[in-house]
Amino acid sequence: MGRLKEAEWSRETAKKLWSEPYREPAPTWATKPIPPATKPAQWVDIPGAPAAAEYRVIDGTNQAVLVNRSAKGIELVMFGCVGLKDNKKARLLNGLIGQGRNHGGVGPRSYYEPFVLLNGPLNRWTDEKMSCEGAAKMTLIEARFHDGSKWKADEIDWTP
Repeated sequence: MGRLKEAEWSRETAKKLWSEPYREPAPTWATKPIPPATKPAQWVDIPGAPAAAEYRVIDGTNQAVLVNRSAKGIELVMFGCVGLKDNKKARLLNGLIGQGRNHGGVGPRSYYEPFVLLNGPLNRWTDEKMSCEGAAKMTLIEARFHDGSKWKADEIDWTP
């Protein structure tokens, strides 16, 4: 098809590569073990929320996870900061991060691993990083279920 020189060059290059012994590539990152995910110090579970933080053994390590305690699959969870309004109702202050899963989401008694994102090897949790200011607490602020319904923390009765 008029590309004979290109074909010959490709064939010669392939022959050269196949004739060289295979060398394992050197790792480009540190092999230091990743610490287990933990609940941030500011984390609080809102009573009645469809998911709550627990510890589960994952790959032999005790990891903080967010367990679906509702009867529906959860497709999306959002985390943020809440404060108290009138000393009993949650008031949304700001959002921090979200995590989603399609196709039925996270089923009842199954879990998300948001704390890996929040305090994993690259974003290790500190009070200065992604924290809630003052007396505000970090928590689940919204959940979207596989049936399209939603739960929101804003204005939920809550006594910490």
